[in-house]
Amino acid sequence: MNDRRNGSIFGFHIIMAEQETIHSDDRYARISLNKETGSITLQWKGYVPSEAYRRILDTGVQLALEHQVKFWLADLRQMGVILRDDERWTTSDFMPRMAKAGLERLAILTSTDLFNQMSVDRIMDTSIPILPFQVAYFDDIVTARVWLQGKEAIEA
Repeated sequence: MNDRRNGSIFGFHIIMAEQETIHSDDRYARISLNKETGSITLQWKGYVPSEAYRRILDTGVQLALEHQVKFWLADLRQMGVILRDDERWTTSDFMPRMAKAGLERLAILTSTDLFNQMSVDRIMDTSIPILPFQVAYFDDIVTARVWLQGKEAIEA
């Protein structure tokens, strides 16, 4: 049975976004923190200029450290292209800090923007060797949340 209206899928309850506290929300992104599950959701809203992109990622990793976050959901579905300078900054500055933040899993909801997909591929190809946590890609937020919680999608 698959009933997403009440937050259950495959016979178990999914902790939904209602339990998240919105830390910041602007025209570029929303960062939510769920202290109960130890998770951050970073939802991008479109193209993001360099200064905002870096500030948002800095805020996310700082929250992860402060709250001992174990799970990060990167919702890139609406995100546009990432500039090359920001790609380089992400791999040389942000990802090494993220690698030390204590995460266990990173779920990436892939963008519909082909140029963003190419940027993320380059970033992750460079970064995966230094990341001590699992990374997986998804098209569906419910499936991503199930995976972040370490649940197997076995139908009851």
